Amino acid sequence: FTFQTEMMMEFNPFNEGWQYRKNITIDHTKVTGDLTNYPMLIHLQDADLRDKTQTTGNDILFMDGLGNATRLFHETEHYDEVSGELIAWVNIPFLSSTTDTQIYIYYGNPLCDDQQFPIYVWDDNYKAIWHMTDELDSTANNNHLTNYGALPGYQGKIHTCYKFDGLDDHMTFPDLVGSGKPITYEIWGQINGPNSANYYAQSFIVPYHETREHLTFTNEGLNDIAPFSFYSDYHESSGAQFVDTGANSVNYGTLYHVVSQLDETGTATIYLNGQQKESKMGIGTISSLNLKNTIGSYVPKNGPMQCFLNGYIDEIRISTYARPSTWISTEYNNQNNPTSFYIIGPEETG
Repeated sequence: FTFQTEMMMEFNPFNEGWQYRKNITIDHTKVTGDLTNYPMLIHLQDADLRDKTQTTGNDILFMDGLGNATRLFHETEHYDEVSGELIAWVNIPFLSSTTDTQIYIYYGNPLCDDQQFPIYVWDDNYKAIWHMTDELDSTANNNHLTNYGALPGYQGKIHTCYKFDGLDDHMTFPDLVGSGKPITYEIWGQINGPNSANYYAQSFIVPYHETREHLTFTNEGLNDIAPFSFYSDYHESSGAQFVDTGANSVNYGTLYHVVSQLDETGTATIYLNGQQKESKMGIGTISSLNLKNTIGSYVPKNGPMQCFLNGYIDEIRISTYARPSTWISTEYNNQNNPTSFYIIGPEETG
């Protein structure tokens, strides 16, 4: 006989050993369209968590209602037992743009096991989630990064991130499942200045699919303020087609939320800080140039590395799905200022 336990999904946490809870009210005015299975960022620093949770934060639990309710899957990116700082991603099955959504955080159970279920936070369209606190993929796909020199531990947008020196730092990752379109890339990225070669471009993400599309930053000169660009359909003989965020849209030393995508029709679109900047139809076709899957550089399979990034990268996401504009703008609202995205209520005791 073989027996396997399953996670308890519907229950009253107060009946299962949890002692405290707080209400979290999500402001519907920050949600630009109804969304399903949305991974919401929770970032808070709470003395009650500090004083009443396990030192690991393993007893932190999210539920969709009061009393007998349903568990919400979450992943803890960071928990600090000294300050009570929590950074977590919580899967919200339905996030309304017309009515405030109510969820609950429970804590204070000294006997329970770890309540995280990271792989269930991210829908099946996500092929890789790299929080850039380490090199691990949070999805079930195990597309972990291999690091060549980039330094961890620098302050990012969500938590810590990696610094790339513009000289030779880069990362690689395994081939992703998918044909190249639809595809969506998301990052928080910053350019610190020209790279060591003063090369015209610095690359953030260069995944190889049937199409050669990559997210890059183009600077034509030492003091040029240039846009983020999303290239597709690069041919060695005919050049590249691209969409970009527009002239003078990017400054050195600033973290930006950049999303670029290619939909089923080959239409490429790029967003900056939640706003669509440019979209062009029919520029995604099969490429003649084979590339390695890289972050922080451009690496042809039969050529020298180039376009090294001098800057920071935080929170990279790759989906084989063209995320809608409402998803992207809501993500920016949530990640740019999470404390304005929701209100934490007072502590209640079971």
